[in-house]
Amino acid sequence: MQTRFFASFVVLGLTTSVACDPDTPSAPPTGDAGAMAADSGVAVSPPTQDAGTPAKDRDVTAYGRAPGTGQVVLWYPFNRQSVNLLGQFVAVDSPAYRGPARGLQDGCVDAPSVDLPDPVYVSAGDVTVSGGDGFSLTSPSTVGPYGSSAMAPTTSKPGFVGGESVRFTATGATVPSFDLTALFPLVLLLEAEPPPAGQAIVLPRTADTTLRWQRGVAGVDLYVRASATMPARKALDCFFTSTSGEATLPRGTLEVLGTDVSLDLSTVAYEHAKVGAFALEVVVWTSVHYAADRKFVPPIQLR
Repeated sequence: MQTRFFASFVVLGLTTSVACDPDTPSAPPTGDAGAMAADSGVAVSPPTQDAGTPAKDRDVTAYGRAPGTGQVVLWYPFNRQSVNLLGQFVAVDSPAYRGPARGLQDGCVDAPSVDLPDPVYVSAGDVTVSGGDGFSLTSPSTVGPYGSSAMAPTTSKPGFVGGESVRFTATGATVPSFDLTALFPLVLLLEAEPPPAGQAIVLPRTADTTLRWQRGVAGVDLYVRASATMPARKALDCFFTSTSGEATLPRGTLEVLGTDVSLDLSTVAYEHAKVGAFALEVVVWTSVHYAADRKFVPPIQLR
């Protein structure tokens, strides 16, 4: 379990369930969260992080920023009007990535600074993500200043509800072609009482904040972006294994952000592979909902 740093806590509960329409009852997972599809073209090693610890065994900021790495992210929140696909593949001879100024501590690292040198991005050809109920989205081979990306509107009939396989393929270019599979995770459900419509949860900044959940599985993280209200550019990225059952954000860790802090919660599943000279990470990123009404959890405020 997480080490306790202070005696006082603000406690919120989380439990996992299928991401779905608010009126749809929850269902059990359809398979092992770490399982790969049988037709995956590239062998992907299973997650190695231990239950009950922060995600310390992987560099949570290097993929898509360090030379010879790549990251493909499907951003599929159930509360937004669009779905996004982003591919970032960094040239082997790109300027070295210094990493965050603050290493992983209490599950958190400094968010990548906008002041760092921009990586030199290369192409993997057309990158396509597909799966679920007929969902497919392709990012073209053209490489821009932030890599390659694509966006599509969401529909009333979701392509994913949780527990399905998501296929990531690329036609190949500087980065060789690949065919990888990841899990679309069951979203986390926050058991805190939802605030009145149009309002956010507000917690005291003077206490540690503890999040608790159930039904965690290997390869799925709770991601927390802790941001300073002012200056807006300062932030921490915090990753916790869902198998740990709880995560604590000590007030001491958040002190670097000042007295006004915003916490954005997400559910994240990922897999890794070596493709040619490139170390790749494929990521499925989705939302966190309230357990009480299955609605999206807006940023939590600490003041």
